[in-house]
Parts: sequence; structure tokens; C-alpha cells
Amino acid sequence: MFQNIFKGGWLGILLLLLVATMPTIVQAATKVETSAAIVSLTPSCSSISITGTGSYQQGIGKVAFVLADVSESYPVIVDRKEFSYNSKPLPKQVTESWSSTLALTPGTPYRVVFQVWGKLAPYSGLSLVAYDGKNFTCT
Repeated sequence: MFQNIFKGGWLGILLLLLVATMPTIVQAATKVETSAAIVSLTPSCSSISITGTGSYQQGIGKVAFVLADVSESYPVIVDRKEFSYNSKPLPKQVTESWSSTLALTPGTPYRVVFQVWGKLAPYSGLSLVAYDGKNFTCT
């Protein structure tokens, strides 16, 4: 097998080196420290206030709060807010707060999720790297 690769010249050797180092690259990417936490949540039927903190050592491109009605067999997003970061370098840790004044239905179960989005590679788009969620029912 390797004889055919080496007959391909430098391209074959480059391919062999790339395949040999791929597990190391994947392991390094999965060891990056990430976190997301909802640190305060004040739900009521007239409004909801939430604060989330997140970290990602490669740099955070955006964070998002998502509020969903989970009373049906599938969640329905009822409100959301995103905070984007365009500074260079991207922040490694952020804390954001959001208040939704959307009127919620008493007795309905809801879920709020705080998401951290980061760049997995220098020229890639954003990927979800961490999240935290809390369930509540407004009364």
C-alpha cells in the first residue's frame, strides 16, 4: 500500500502525513476549554430577565438567548436575542444580560437557553461550542 503512495511523489507523502496527524488535530480541537452558564434567571408572566456567562479559548463570535414554549411535542421559539462580537481578537469570556417583555401564558412550561458560538478554525464560520438551559413555568 505505502509503495503506491510513495510512487505518487511529494503529494502522496503529504497525504500520508496529513492522515497520520489528523487524530492529533481532532484531539486538540476537542480539548479547548468551553463553558456556558445561566447565572441568574427571573421569570414572570409579564417579563423574563436572564444573565449568562460563557467562555471559549479560541474566541467567542456571538452569544444568544433563546426562549421556547415546550408545552407541545416540539419546542416553539417565542423570543430570542443575539450579541455579536467583531473585535480582533475575539473575546474569550463574556457576560451578557437580556430582558424579554413578551407576555407569557400562565401555567405554560418554557425553556430558556444560553448559547456560546465560537470559531473552531481561523477561517471557519461560527459553531455552537457550549450551552446551558433552564426550564420554568410562569405563575
